[in-house]
Amino acid sequence: MENYKLNKVSDSTYIVNKDGKDEYKLTKVNGFWSCTCTGYYYHGTCKHIDMLKGKVVDSEIGLVDEIHTLGEIDKIKQSLEETLSNKYKYTLSGDYRRDASIVTTLPIVVECSEKDFGLLLNVLDKERFKATLTSENIVRGYYDRVPTIFIRVNAQTAATTLLSTTGSKDETARLRKIAKIKGWKLLENGLYDSNEKLINTPTEQSVYELLGEKYKEPSQR
Repeated sequence: MENYKLNKVSDSTYIVNKDGKDEYKLTKVNGFWSCTCTGYYYHGTCKHIDMLKGKVVDSEIGLVDEIHTLGEIDKIKQSLEETLSNKYKYTLSGDYRRDASIVTTLPIVVECSEKDFGLLLNVLDKERFKATLTSENIVRGYYDRVPTIFIRVNAQTAATTLLSTTGSKDETARLRKIAKIKGWKLLENGLYDSNEKLINTPTEQSVYELLGEKYKEPSQR
């Protein structure tokens, strides 16, 4: 990439330099590479990790582009039911929730307190889930080598986060455009009116209704 330079610090750490300034750190955690940029934080991949191609083992990078079957996700779902069901309220989202035939990344929306979310890694099967990034609202890693992201929400943000992570990208963009025409903003963390006040959206259906749209089931999106 133009104006970008990759500097090796160790076998598990690289620094991305932009225009002569150190900007991001690439770190190998549990056998996979993560980046400190916002792109990786929200999407699980970024152009900086792509810079590692040819420098590290291919299996450690680019896994977000791999295709996983519904059978693989069903096994993860069963494992989560055994470990999380009695402790957390959660929903498997993304391609899986839309009944797509293949899955690239598995977002899991978890409604709980910050304290309980901080204990999530203690509950998950450590042999199957390898975390690469954790924060107060995000736990990202690989569950049976499937790129997985746990996203913490509360009652106010659950519906819009679920809507955003379910997709498709085209449907999400369509709804955000309709909100923009009304002078509103539809974001992952809520629907906001023209005064940037959070509008109550207890369900995904309520988001569609407020935007004047007929509700679409996940498989229709």
